[in-house]
Amino acid sequence: MRFGACARRAWILGLVLVLLPSLVDTVAAQSARFSRVDVAGNQRIDADTIRVFAGIEPGATVSPSELNAAVQRLFETQLFEDVSVAPRAGVLVITVVENPTINIINFEGNARLSDDVLRAIVALQPRRAYSRAAAERDAQSIVDAYAQAGRFAAEVTPKIIRLEDNRVNLVFEVFEGRVTEIQRIGFTGNEIYSDRRLRRVIETGQAGLFSFLFRNDTYDQDRLELDKELLREFYLNRGYIDFEVLSATAELSRERNGFFVNFTVAEGEQYSFGETFVTTFAPGLDPVEFEGEVDLRPGQTYSAKRVDTVIERLAFLAGQKGFAFVEVAPRITRDTANRTVDIEFELIEGPRVFVERIDIRGNTQTLDRVVRRQFRIVEGDAFNRREVREAEDRIRALRFFESVETTVREGSSDDRAVVTVELEEAPTGSLSFGATFASDEGIGGTISLNERNFLGRGQTLSLDVARGADINTFSLSFTEPGLFDQDLLAGISLTYRESQLDESSIDTRTIAVTPRIGFPLSEDSRLTLRATVSQDLLEGQDLDSTSPILLREEGDLLTSSLGFTYTLD
Repeated sequence: MRFGACARRAWILGLVLVLLPSLVDTVAAQSARFSRVDVAGNQRIDADTIRVFAGIEPGATVSPSELNAAVQRLFETQLFEDVSVAPRAGVLVITVVENPTINIINFEGNARLSDDVLRAIVALQPRRAYSRAAAERDAQSIVDAYAQAGRFAAEVTPKIIRLEDNRVNLVFEVFEGRVTEIQRIGFTGNEIYSDRRLRRVIETGQAGLFSFLFRNDTYDQDRLELDKELLREFYLNRGYIDFEVLSATAELSRERNGFFVNFTVAEGEQYSFGETFVTTFAPGLDPVEFEGEVDLRPGQTYSAKRVDTVIERLAFLAGQKGFAFVEVAPRITRDTANRTVDIEFELIEGPRVFVERIDIRGNTQTLDRVVRRQFRIVEGDAFNRREVREAEDRIRALRFFESVETTVREGSSDDRAVVTVELEEAPTGSLSFGATFASDEGIGGTISLNERNFLGRGQTLSLDVARGADINTFSLSFTEPGLFDQDLLAGISLTYRESQLDESSIDTRTIAVTPRIGFPLSEDSRLTLRATVSQDLLEGQDLDSTSPILLREEGDLLTSSLGFTYTLD
């Protein structure tokens, strides 16, 4: 057996020695050396440029894989429709078919997104080389833009019209489709609160009769993330401390004309407040002085918002006593048997960090000071992470921005912090027109203009004009929400109304001016005071048919009134 194995190894070795010369000749036959590289088929692109792209040097030995790599490099330039290489008597011939040049780019079928918007989306441009791959990428970019606008059924087809001199007109045929609305919002796992109640908590809304007036019934992944947080806050403020949103899914219907959104939640058990007390680790602070700020009584339903309010009170009181860097840390101990939560508020002296700078970015329209006045801290103040988070919430509540993101980083030293606010502007104005027709009154029209961020100053300006055959009205309102950059509202409204009704023998005219001022009473409530001065004119057109009582009121009448509005949010 040993002799047989040695014989087999010897036989194999001999076979290799016999075949080796032919294998070497085969490999040598597959590789080649070219004395020259010629280019054919090019019209606009210089031959030397094509040789550089190919990367094949005359006189060098080139393998088949290197030839394939050269062809691939030429295709990657996106300058050619077709590329082929062929060796001919020691000469490598590269034959190319150049991509045509784009003459113009047009869009057909688009109404919701203008040509200018679509041109800013596509990467291809006139006087550049056309390629099918690039056109398909641009078509997908347009589809993505329509998806962001809530039209997930949109389709875009790129087509070319060939011209002379190897030029083409590129046309994107657009089928916009209808707005892909959210047809149904459902919840799974909720037993305490109904689907109807939870739908009122979230921002996302179902399509309905008045969907054309709102924008919250279109699918938005970012809005779903906000909805998850809103649901969590809703349950936490009602004692369900173990609440979780297990998933939030959006399924597109087969016809691509609607979404079905479903939230899967785990509610858990409801907890109440147990014992609460204050301890301090900051020398010089007496916990007894802080216990009066804690108004959480045993047996009351647990609320995360009320806990945050107590933390703010304790931190404020510590600041008044000269301890600006005290952090309040709630230590929660839960009693699962009795479903209660004991809270220990620890006052800890934190690191001494000051605000070095507040940077605001992305506000292309809104002035910096409109954003800065949402902060209760300024440069040089003690850094407070909770205050930064609350300022971010106040900026978001302005509804001037699509997105608000606040980050904190170390400043020029380890005891300095730089707060950066990244913003993305949102539309804040609206202009509407209306028309009416009645057989006895004729044609009437209305114009309404509303701007919530006038000139980027955070001011509100509204104008309403209505004109008809018998009644004409005009109203103008202006509101400054941050007078002197303080949390002080000031505004004024002007109103004019005249009526000349055919069925009435009395014509009226009213001019009214209403100044107002508002200020906060607490973090969640405001009081607005207003005064109205009005001049009314009453004229009788037909003395015989007009009531003597009304005739005695004929003429000018100057009246004034005072009023107030209390708002709790």
